[in-house]
Amino acid sequence: LFAGRHEGLPAGVSESAAPKFPAPVKPAPGVEALKSSLPPIPPSFPRGKVISDNGGRDFFGKPLPRDKPPAIGAVEP
Repeated sequence: LFAGRHEGLPAGVSESAAPKFPAPVKPAPGVEALKSSLPPIPPSFPRGKVISDNGGRDFFGKPLPRDKPPAIGAVEP
């Protein structure tokens, strides 16, 4: 998910490779509503960089890997 003004997609990201939302996202309070709206994230999704002291968890509290780069974005597959 990208916000703001962009000239094309970041290197290594293609529109066809991006996971699609399974259905329109319905506004609702809380993080739990977001969990049910997330598309499956394939293991081949682009990875970021290993950062020490990264907080150790993704947006939903899932542990981040210590020995490999995490997924780009807020959610670890």
